Amino acid sequence: MVIVVSPQQRAAKIYTSPRAIAVLTEKDTLEGGEVLPGWKLALKMVFA
Repeated sequence: MVIVVSPQQRAAKIYTSPRAIAVLTEKDTLEGGEVLPGWKLALKMVFA
């Protein structure tokens, strides 16, 4: 899993494979998925 944060767009792209990409905004919560089970972080906290 790779997380790319874009401060200018206040968003993040989550890559779980070369073709599986999720785009989150500051209204969403990052989750660790299979890599970090139970880990969560409100994306708005990254931009605070």
